[in-house]
Formats: sequence, C-alpha cells, structure tokens
Amino acid sequence: MKSPIKQKWRSLQDSLRVLLRYRTLHPGRVRLPGTDWPLFIDPDDRRARDFLIRATARGHAPRATVAWRRLVDRFRPGAVLDIGLNYGECLFSRPYGPDARLFGFEANPDIHALAERSRALHPDSARIRLFNALISDRPGPAQPFYIDPAWSGTASAVGKLHPGAGIRVVNLPVESVDALVPPADVIGRRVLFKLDIEGYEPKALAGARRTLLEHAGAVVGFMEFDPGYLAAADFDPVAFFRSLLGDYVVLHPRDRELHALRVVTSLDQLPVDAAANRPKHTDLLLVKKGHDLRSCLPPEAFAIED
Repeated sequence: MKSPIKQKWRSLQDSLRVLLRYRTLHPGRVRLPGTDWPLFIDPDDRRARDFLIRATARGHAPRATVAWRRLVDRFRPGAVLDIGLNYGECLFSRPYGPDARLFGFEANPDIHALAERSRALHPDSARIRLFNALISDRPGPAQPFYIDPAWSGTASAVGKLHPGAGIRVVNLPVESVDALVPPADVIGRRVLFKLDIEGYEPKALAGARRTLLEHAGAVVGFMEFDPGYLAAADFDPVAFFRSLLGDYVVLHPRDRELHALRVVTSLDQLPVDAAANRPKHTDLLLVKKGHDLRSCLPPEAFAIED
C-alpha cells in the first residue's frame, strides 16, 4: 500500500507529464505511442484519464493495446471486429493493410461520436465501419443501455450492474454482428476480434456464429471473461465456458500483455477470487478449432503452455 504522500507525489508527476505533453491537464485527444494519428477522448471520463491520458503522457500504451498490437502483428488479420470499441485504443492502434476490412461496435452514443472523429483521421479510415448499437444475438427492438458518466468502461446492457444514482439510461437499437457484417468481407479471411461488453458476451457471440464459425477462415479472439458480470446478465458462467470449448481452443494469458498462454479446458484452471468463490475477472484468448495454434500465435511471439 502506497503512502498518501507517495500517491500525491505520483499524481503531481503525472499532472506535470500531461501538461508538458498536451499543454493542458484536460486534453480532448491523445496520441498512442507509435502512431501518427490522434485518438479523441472525453477528458472528464476517469477511464480516459487513468488508461489513456496518464499512460500516453508517460510514453506508454494501455496493456490491452499492447496485447492487441501483438495479435495484429503476428496474426495479420484480413478482417477485424472490435465489439466494445470504447475510444478505439485497440482498433485504432495499428494500420492494417490495404485489403483489411475493419468493424467497430460501440453502444455509448457519446463515445461512438468521438470514435467517428478518430476513424476519420486513421490511415485505414475508408475501410473502417463503426456501428452505434447494442450488440446481441439478433436484431430487435430498442433496449435500455446503462452508462456511468464517470467511468465509461462499465457501461452495459445489464441493469443489475448499475444500481446506484447518477446512471444515464439510453434506448439503443439492438443488432447482431451477423446482421451488420457483410459475408463478403469475412469469407475465407483471417478474423481477429475483441469482445468486452460487460456480461453480454454470450449474446454477442451467439449473434456472430455465421460470421466467425461459418464464413471466416482462422479466427483469434481476445475476450473479457467475468463470471460476476455473466451471472448479473442471467448467464451461467459454467455453461458459457463449456460452449466456448465447443468452438474454440481457449487459452489463458499470464498477464494482459500476453507474455505466456496456457490452454485451459475447465473453469477451475482459471485464477480464483477466493472471496467470491469463483474465477476472477480475466481475459481469454480464443482460437477457432481446426487451426494450428502456432500458426495463429507463433512461438516467437508467445510461450504456449499445453
């Protein structure tokens, strides 16, 4: 535990770095290390401040961005799906090549508007399509979406995750990946996807089965797995994990920078939250069955532990 004095000193150092880099303490755009284009953000969002403003002022990229770049550079996808785009710190962190097809899905309408500004200045802007919708198993009537204005990362379609005051509720169109992504843009292509939508992951994957399992070639997915969020959304984490094993080889990274991967075949192989008596909030990598792991995740990039 850091002392209050050390915490205050660290905060002061961070503020000075931000001021020197951006000439303001509340920048509306940041630049990820290694990129020549901006990422537009809401400077009043604590998630933006903690993971983007402060990190980039130190010359660092968020850990999820580091992992994403490694996957892009090694897997070389022909199509990309970022489901739960947020500010686009993954999707917009790399150029993808002249033939790639790129799709981002963000439910928060305010953040989607910022992402559109970032898209317009990305080198692959002409081949990036962004959608402002709640991604589910099939298109349907509008549904409530719950937004914490102070922390964008917890926005969710799961009302149980937002019992407190100050939550903004918007009604959003409900869509599915299969309904929005043209088959011609994924057929036979290597597809990389990210999925982070606070407990709604089973719905999103169910609505992307044709895209990922029928149309695409090799598929690699980078997915958040949180049993607490899943239970709040009325999904059984055990059943959901079992369904993943039916379609994908599931790997657990040692950390969010993907320094090592371990093939897992049951929930009890994941790190445990002793207080809640269930697996911890963690990230999983999914590789579509029928494709060699080492061709998708080469050993020079990752240490794969069987």
